[in-house]
Amino acid sequence: MLQNILAPKSIAIIGASNKDGKVGTVITQNIRELGYKGKVFLVNQSYSSLYEQKCYASVNEIKEAVDMAIISVPAKFVLDVIAESAGKIKNYVIISAGFAEIGKEG
Repeated sequence: MLQNILAPKSIAIIGASNKDGKVGTVITQNIRELGYKGKVFLVNQSYSSLYEQKCYASVNEIKEAVDMAIISVPAKFVLDVIAESAGKIKNYVIISAGFAEIGKEG
């Protein structure tokens, strides 16, 4: 299981973007530019493609299991993303702002 986090064979970037200043943009660019060799699935319902690569509207459109997802969406959507992708994604890394503002649960 730890292998899927430390050396994943596939990554879904949920919240992938090409807009300056977005965390999803930085993550996507870093994965591409630093030479990650595994499969990368970009997920954002606002795009059909990013960086000349298919962009999925939902994790459910990906036809295979994914070792790790990096979630970069607003905090209020994180639980929905995890619920939607349960069973398809093996591990999650959440990079999101807004949990402190939710209250004690955050």
